[in-house]
Amino acid sequence: MTLIVKGTLLRLWNLHQEAARIQADMLLTQEKTKKLDLAIMRVKDPSYLERQARERLDLVSEDDLVFLFPSE
Repeated sequence: MTLIVKGTLLRLWNLHQEAARIQADMLLTQEKTKKLDLAIMRVKDPSYLERQARERLDLVSEDDLVFLFPSE
């Protein structure tokens, strides 16, 4: 009964809830870290960089044929 009166039991329950929240945040952060590590590995691949440059910046290589169609 003295634990309830002093509020120790309530503090203990709050600490338990906080620990559970922190563990959930840690798992989420670990997942984000794995995704970022994978993205870093992909960026190190020259073929990935070339593909991104072609798609995002509309670049072509020396051997590519480029067709230009007039807009009407």
